[in-house]
Amino acid sequence: MIKANDQWCERHWKPYKDGERNGVFASLALMQAFIDSPMVTELTDKSTAALNKAMKGDKPVCCRLGETVMGEILRKAKELKP
Repeated sequence: MIKANDQWCERHWKPYKDGERNGVFASLALMQAFIDSPMVTELTDKSTAALNKAMKGDKPVCCRLGETVMGEILRKAKELKP
């Protein structure tokens, strides 16, 4: 089970804890949203170290992506069976 970390806060991960929603899909979708976000696209240095630093912001990635993005990920995850 995922606990609060650099990618997920407890609040955004909570809908996936019970196993009734596809947490694997959600984790992959979160990473794709991160890669497509200005947090990455606006980096001039695309090295692994720079990407890791971008991921370790002041809040987990889910919170920095925002409610609209996280809501869309949850909506899509509900359509898939784990």
